[in-house]
Amino acid sequence: MSVQGLQVTVVRRAEECPSLGPQDQAVVVDVLRATSSMAAAVNCGVGRIWPVISVEEARRIRAADPVWLLVGERANTRPAGFDRGNSPLEWTAGDRGASAVWTTTNGTRALFGAAGAGRLAAAGFVNRARAARWAEEAPEQRLVLIPAGEKGRESEEDWLCCGAIVEALHHPIVTTEAARAREAFLAVRERLLPAIQATRHGQALVAQGLLDDVQWAARLDLIAVLPARIHADPLWLGPS
Repeated sequence: MSVQGLQVTVVRRAEECPSLGPQDQAVVVDVLRATSSMAAAVNCGVGRIWPVISVEEARRIRAADPVWLLVGERANTRPAGFDRGNSPLEWTAGDRGASAVWTTTNGTRALFGAAGAGRLAAAGFVNRARAARWAEEAPEQRLVLIPAGEKGRESEEDWLCCGAIVEALHHPIVTTEAARAREAFLAVRERLLPAIQATRHGQALVAQGLLDDVQWAARLDLIAVLPARIHADPLWLGPS
């Protein structure tokens, strides 16, 4: 199938996301760490991810149905009583078939902001090629790449990952911002890990002893599965 003409735009942070509708497809990027960790979870066989905004909402869902694992972070730390934090390294093959209700500071909020899109997925460097192929399944729909950012601020690692997805597309029609993101990624591709470690969030995670998470999230095209929307209300993601 020809994918000539796929229109691609990149915003600088989730708060700048344009109004999305059925004619759009969106990929939310939170490299450190939500969407990278969601990719790790579905790669280990997790069948359903239910993103929510608050810790309290996650706990209510778990109380109503104990099948849901509590997953997430606040200040990069697992909330009290949660089964998993936000680390991609916490998932194993033993989690096959599991369901996870997930709340994070930035990534899950960005997913809700993009929920109006006709198609919705979550990606990181680890599955950016799969994200590109997924987008090319619907070449008639505009692709909007959305860096989750960090508490309303721009996030360099998310911006670079959006550029990495653009770079993996075949013959896209890109906006100026998408072209800039692609060039920014190409400029650091051969030294991606140092570039990610040097970001504000990368430095914060390393200072908290989470270097292994940063190293994992900076690996390019590690896995070939993508968390994508499988249910609209409530919003659930599953493997694609």
